[in-house]
Amino acid sequence: MMHRDDDSSASREGRLDQIIAEYFEAKESGKAGTPQDWITRYPELAAGLREFFANEEHLRVAAELDETAQERDARPDVASDDSREADVVPLSLVTRPAGRRPIVPKTMLNGRFEVVDVLAGGMGHVFLARILGYESSGMIAAIKTVPDFEDWRRAGGIIRPERARTLYGMLRTRFRREAEMWIRLTLHLNVIWAWGMFDEGDKPFLVMEYADGGHLGEWISDGRIDVPMAVNLGIQFCDGMCHAVSEAGIVHRDIKPANVLLTSEGTLKITDFGLAKAFDVAAEESGPHGSPSRDSEVSLAAAGTVAYMAPEQLVSISQADTRSDVYSFGVVLYEMLTGSRLFQAGTWAEHRQLRRQPAPPMHRQGAEMPPALSGIVRRCLACEPDDRYASFDALRRDLLAIHHALQRPVPLPVEHRKGPAREDRFITESSGHIALQEFSKALATAEAGLAEFPARPELWVNKGKALHELGDDQGAFDTLQLAVEHFPDNAEVWANLGWARVSLGDAAAAFEAAIRATELAPDYHVGWMCRGYCENSLGRMQDAVQSLERCTRLAPHDWRGHYNLGVVLFQADRCGDAVDALEEATRIAPQQPDVWSYLALAQGKLGLVAEAGRSAAAAVACDPNDSFAWTVRGVIAWEGRHDGAEARRCFNKALELNPHNEQAAAALLMLPDFG
Repeated sequence: MMHRDDDSSASREGRLDQIIAEYFEAKESGKAGTPQDWITRYPELAAGLREFFANEEHLRVAAELDETAQERDARPDVASDDSREADVVPLSLVTRPAGRRPIVPKTMLNGRFEVVDVLAGGMGHVFLARILGYESSGMIAAIKTVPDFEDWRRAGGIIRPERARTLYGMLRTRFRREAEMWIRLTLHLNVIWAWGMFDEGDKPFLVMEYADGGHLGEWISDGRIDVPMAVNLGIQFCDGMCHAVSEAGIVHRDIKPANVLLTSEGTLKITDFGLAKAFDVAAEESGPHGSPSRDSEVSLAAAGTVAYMAPEQLVSISQADTRSDVYSFGVVLYEMLTGSRLFQAGTWAEHRQLRRQPAPPMHRQGAEMPPALSGIVRRCLACEPDDRYASFDALRRDLLAIHHALQRPVPLPVEHRKGPAREDRFITESSGHIALQEFSKALATAEAGLAEFPARPELWVNKGKALHELGDDQGAFDTLQLAVEHFPDNAEVWANLGWARVSLGDAAAAFEAAIRATELAPDYHVGWMCRGYCENSLGRMQDAVQSLERCTRLAPHDWRGHYNLGVVLFQADRCGDAVDALEEATRIAPQQPDVWSYLALAQGKLGLVAEAGRSAAAAVACDPNDSFAWTVRGVIAWEGRHDGAEARRCFNKALELNPHNEQAAAALLMLPDFG
């Protein structure tokens, strides 16, 4: 049967979600087929399906290994069989472990973000984090993700596990798509800037700018908003929404005080663009029914905030457009002006009935309410969408007229059209791209920043890092050599010059640069990390251990220090200490294949065959295309279990991925012929 899609992006998006839901259901029944089958069946949705299957593929190996672990746990008769135990993935790598360690302060995410605080709400979780390597700048990122599966299932009241898994898969896919739309927005002062995304385990994480002044609801509760301030914030809000609509045609769908953030200076920033739709997969499937929670903050299906929804959203969130956002903003503006929530109700029917009634007059003790302002709020709150403002630009013009007529207006931010300070923007953006491993973007941003602000050492460092990660080690060296000439007293520049020299094979010169870095800043852990690496390369193993131990004391949550220390200890044949260091690295960054590979080698030398097998399997699960991980898995299969057939398979896979892998080639030659 042929399916015809409407030309609108909304229709295509809804159709794609439907097909993805069908895929999950087919997968549950074992009749999914291959991704190409679905792409061939629905060619009009090929681009979206390819993106979906690409995002799902990286979980396949870990999921298969998790099934192996579950089978072993269910069969105690094979629990002591080392050849079976070797395929078990540690708990931290299971796709959805029942005992997932909670993300708490000091947890590392993506190997680059150290969590400093945890926030939670009906729309997932937010973590405030420092960016590794930029602690001295005080830079803080806000990182948002979806809830864990069981938490989401309980909050949504979804009983059937198979249906819940289908909807949860849709939630992750929608979250990723809506977040990518937000990321494509260009910078604007009144919009929270979204840098990019990474995946940790089975969940997408969105990295955003952090606003330090709390959210609008807190300002309202604290009585910090009078009429002039409400008008000021209303204009800023309209500025941000005008930008979002004109740049990407965004419909927010969940405008409420908690999604309007402020800096300590009073600059307004809108957040959570489009994510309400991502979290609404359960409600949109069946239509809203039942009752919202008692305080009307979040519906049972986590569809959004009922007290701020437009009438048409109470029928279906898919009907929301800019006029629906205008209505929600009208509810927020009413609350700013009066200090009171407009809609208080307990059921969907009560909420829908309230929307049919005119908004009550706005009164506030001691406040002077311009009649024209009351008229603006009433127009925003019109029951019929056609009776509201058609755009935020039109609404802004009327609010600006009120602002100019006030006797004591609150001045608008001077740069409300320009966005963040340009030099800070270039530094933050290039740092964010590096943290997210988007090195081409990091290079372009750093170079653009240097063209305007050549006196900022952070931009030189970021350019050097990006060039190194892109394989241009000579370019990285040239960049950082020039940087130390400009900034001879900057420890970060010297340390990164040391790493650049390491990449070019000049350990002696790299050691000199690392010494200079540690002399300039004795507490800069990256300098000690580079110094320890160089000392090891120069045969000064004991000095290397001391430098790297100092590095881990200075930055105990940087997995790279523990990893380098573990490698040096392994090479020094101190395998017990190496295991301790490498296990700590896996706890901090469980998605790094090299860490698991060296841990497997150290465990193997200690005769811990089962543990080594699990670590080797974990390395492959982290990156199925890592040639070194397959080599290590082959070594453990042969030396630990004398499984020649498995070892040969692993070494062949390693050579398939990297024909120049000399270790795998040599190991194959040494294996006996098993026929």
